[in-house]
Amino acid sequence: MFKLKEIIKNIRKIPETPGVYIFRDREKSPVYVGKAVNLRNRLVSHFKQGGKSGNIFRDSIYLDIKATESEIEALLLEADLIKHFKPKYNVVKKDDKSFLYLVVRDDKFPYLEFVREKNLNLHSRDLSFGPFVEGRSLRETVKTLRQIFRYRDCCPLIFEKAAKNKRPCLYYSLGRCSAPCIQGLISQKDYKKLIRDLILFLKNKKSRLIKKWQQEMFILSEAKKYEQALIIRDRLKSIERLKKLHFIEDSVPKAKRIIRIEIYDVAQIFGEARSGAMIVYGGILSTDNVISGTFNKNEWRKFKLSKGKDDLSLLAEMVERRFKHAEWQTPDLILVDGGANQVRSIQKVLEEFNLVLPVVGITKNKKHKAIKPTMPADRFKWPYLFDLVQKNWLLFVKLDDRVHQFSQSYFKEQRKRKLFK
Repeated sequence: MFKLKEIIKNIRKIPETPGVYIFRDREKSPVYVGKAVNLRNRLVSHFKQGGKSGNIFRDSIYLDIKATESEIEALLLEADLIKHFKPKYNVVKKDDKSFLYLVVRDDKFPYLEFVREKNLNLHSRDLSFGPFVEGRSLRETVKTLRQIFRYRDCCPLIFEKAAKNKRPCLYYSLGRCSAPCIQGLISQKDYKKLIRDLILFLKNKKSRLIKKWQQEMFILSEAKKYEQALIIRDRLKSIERLKKLHFIEDSVPKAKRIIRIEIYDVAQIFGEARSGAMIVYGGILSTDNVISGTFNKNEWRKFKLSKGKDDLSLLAEMVERRFKHAEWQTPDLILVDGGANQVRSIQKVLEEFNLVLPVVGITKNKKHKAIKPTMPADRFKWPYLFDLVQKNWLLFVKLDDRVHQFSQSYFKEQRKRKLFK
């Protein structure tokens, strides 16, 4: 704990890390708790502001600073401290909205939901976390945690409907839900274990959780259950990546901007009439990740291919030829007709050109109907990608259908020429 005057004089000594800060009065009672991605910058901003910040300074003598390893941990710690101390400048809201809480609802397969303070209705075994000051930060946090803990957030009605139809939702395809609604995908025991681990994290007991996972990974490895051990290892890596998340989030779209999408497909039959197609879709990406736009048909391209012998090598050949055209505009997103193999094939070519771009596969069933997206293995480089795919899935399916039509049209044209030579 420091005297406020000392902090102002020695502001450069404040760490440039995520964390929380607590303004305290003469009796050392908290009057305001805040969180920051960068503690030094946030406090400088406070010192420059008037209004509410001026009132906080007037009532404060001391300042506490608690650094955290990630912005997510700062968010959880801030909520915990506000709940415990109820500082006067935190409990007064500027508008008629009440604070947001994250509630773990007790159920056979527990689920999470956001609840406003004024609507907070907890049953005996429900758990609540909050109050959270910034709804947007909380929602971004929850999106990130879903990638690690894969919990459900659907209400009982939607859960029962999915169970009856025996069809998981899009979140399962995106790797953001373990789909406990579908029998056989995850047991009740394993699902509840995931929820217990999530609760540990939400209680800011990350160190305990990491130690627990490390022990589990060791036991599984000793028992030669390597697949399960790898799942735990990946969770540990994901937790480690949370430290960097607040820096990466600068790449999340904050305002409307122009977006360019390129969509690829190839076609061949027994190694003949080998061809490929690229279509382009341009539009506006809104602040909530919704795309609206139109086809840029003057930029569509057909490729007569010769080197590749199968679909993957043909795809690699086409993408290589496409990116040799440095004069063509670089896309913001690539969609490909296919799954994980097609995504990896494109990424290998991009590496040769020192390009780092998000690639999403449109995976189809035997009837050639789109069933799920295939995300890139390095998807954490683009924290907004899951949300982008979810909100624009129908558009992406439409784009994939269109490139397939364009590709097949050129393929048939090539084949016809060969037959009538």
